Amino acid sequence: MGTKRISFARIRINKTQDESFELIKNVLDVLNLQKWKEKTINEEKYFIFCRPKLGFISNKVTNNFYIMTKSEGTNSVIDIYYDLVTFGIQTKPVIDPIYNKLCEMESEKLQIELKIIESTTYEEIEESANESIRSDNSTQNANSVADEIAKLAKLKESGALTDDEFTKMKNDLIEKM
Repeated sequence: MGTKRISFARIRINKTQDESFELIKNVLDVLNLQKWKEKTINEEKYFIFCRPKLGFISNKVTNNFYIMTKSEGTNSVIDIYYDLVTFGIQTKPVIDPIYNKLCEMESEKLQIELKIIESTTYEEIEESANESIRSDNSTQNANSVADEIAKLAKLKESGALTDDEFTKMKNDLIEKM
């Protein structure tokens, strides 16, 4: 298939990649999947490809989309690639209902980033499946390092680590920040 302009959404969620993938499958089921002409679930690469039935989307054109989960440290992201761009990013037909249902199911407003991806193919999208995301959020990194240091402290208190082992591992974690 040829290159396309894709509406893209990235939703950050405090769940593991496995938990997020199960959640997104549930969200799609709740959003009435019998409207889909095709639905392919790739459990190994954590992505779902959907092709709506003609007429489901308001412009009467079939617009495909991918939903995938990727790990981001101890948490994950849910990426939505929607094959519809007109004069700007399109969120109403697919991204908005999925995002709103995720927020409702998680009982919180989740962080979302939106953009247009220029000149990509379905093959490139599938190749990006299951890639880990490196977080640019220093607060999130600091929190995860603090969590790891707290775990090390518990191991030290229980006698599983010596003082020297604890200090070395703690310093290694701090250097990675």
